[in-house]
Amino acid sequence: MKEKQKKFKKFIQLLVLVFLISFSPKILFAKNYCGEFLYDLKTNFNELRPNDVQYWSYNDFGFDLLYKYDVNKEEWVLDKSKEGYLEVNRITDETVIDKINIGDLIISANGEKIENFNITDDKEFFDFFEDNEEVNFKIKRNKKFFEVKLKKKDKSLMAPYFDFYVKSIELNEKSNKTEARIVIDAQEELDKEFGLTKSAMKNMKVILEGQDDYFTSCTFEVEDWDENSFANPFTAKFLNIHRIDYNTFESYIAVNAYDPAVDKSHKETLGWDDQYATIDYFSDGLYVFNNDFNLKNFPFDKQKLVFQVKNNFHMTDGLLRISNASELHLIDFVKKKKISGWNMTDGSLKYAVFKDPYDINLYDSALIEIDIERKYSYYLYKVILPILLILMICWSSLWIPAREIESKLTITIVCLLSLIAYNFVIDKDLPKLEYLTTLDWIILISYFYATIPNFFAIVSFNLKNDLQLGPKIDSIGKKYGALSYILIIFFIIVFNVNLNPDNAAAVFSWMAAR
Repeated sequence: MKEKQKKFKKFIQLLVLVFLISFSPKILFAKNYCGEFLYDLKTNFNELRPNDVQYWSYNDFGFDLLYKYDVNKEEWVLDKSKEGYLEVNRITDETVIDKINIGDLIISANGEKIENFNITDDKEFFDFFEDNEEVNFKIKRNKKFFEVKLKKKDKSLMAPYFDFYVKSIELNEKSNKTEARIVIDAQEELDKEFGLTKSAMKNMKVILEGQDDYFTSCTFEVEDWDENSFANPFTAKFLNIHRIDYNTFESYIAVNAYDPAVDKSHKETLGWDDQYATIDYFSDGLYVFNNDFNLKNFPFDKQKLVFQVKNNFHMTDGLLRISNASELHLIDFVKKKKISGWNMTDGSLKYAVFKDPYDINLYDSALIEIDIERKYSYYLYKVILPILLILMICWSSLWIPAREIESKLTITIVCLLSLIAYNFVIDKDLPKLEYLTTLDWIILISYFYATIPNFFAIVSFNLKNDLQLGPKIDSIGKKYGALSYILIIFFIIVFNVNLNPDNAAAVFSWMAAR
């Protein structure tokens, strides 16, 4: 039986082979376009120089202006303050760092108010000034005004496209960690003068009889690509990272070739009227970041999640060039996605100058900031409200006759033990902190107020025969117990909010004396 099965299997394999040879010779003897492209880069490295990258021209005063996406117009517009001033979005030249900061407002240039400049899509702000012209800017920083003189100059920098998107976020406050799934999409554009482009044009073009020519796309492992020292558009690294979960990590390098003579649509969609090649880096994986949360207002707190990437090149050599797609994705993420136990209130993409403590050089960096506010209703209904009910039961012992001291002490002690149990409920969600949170203070004060009826019970029992002083003791507790507790709790919340106003939930922000 087994012999027959083997013979039948061989017969089927033979039929398949005959079919392939007869009808699909191209499949068997297909050209390995990507293999030949890679071989060409390796063997002719010195000639083709596949490690070369494109340099981009920057003609400015050492800074960029802030643009924001207008949802109504569905376009990016130059952002202006209420007074009509322009805001500095990033620094592009490290020589101006001591003169101007990100977030500074530009009031005037050479004595001319900003509102007098007719800035349009065709004529941007920097176009009003000549090359190498020295301009005196009036700047507003916070509430202070000053003037700074800057020179418009041209410089060439490495600036591949770099986008990163946050797909999901999960917080682990117990371990002080944030898990985020992040997609990185970087691209290097190389014109026809680059050796890599020439090799792609030669080796990646597919010519078939009776069909239109086209360019195949080649995909390579990142490790293999980097081993050969080829140009990689991903020139940055994340800061404050704890680890990368490589079990969930996917990455690759893709090379694509474009020639308007082969595909005219590229001229229409990309605006390229010449030959180009692109090197695309893509990764999708789970990153674990260290948290630095301020939990003093817990559970009425808000936090800021920061995901920052630093360029590997000094500012004198290169910048991060992030497309609008990153910010649009962030807007959509904040609007539609969820974080367990939190509300996302805002998100922004910013630039910053990074100073490495172990390096004298400065680096361009970009960061995604997401403002989150804790859903405090869980703690309000399941912790604070039960605590109030327990205290009400505890203080109800004041209405029990003084002579029944056993009943009164039983109630108060049971209530105190219940409060201690609630403390363990909170501890399981938070790390070991060196300070007390708002909820910690509430529980501690509740401990104190749970013990007070014990003393009232003992005192009133000892004064049970005193018809005047005995009832008066219980009366004081009945009148002022609840009121004093509420006032103390209110004071604690107000005190913590004022100590950490930027960390307090919006519902309590009015308490901050700014």
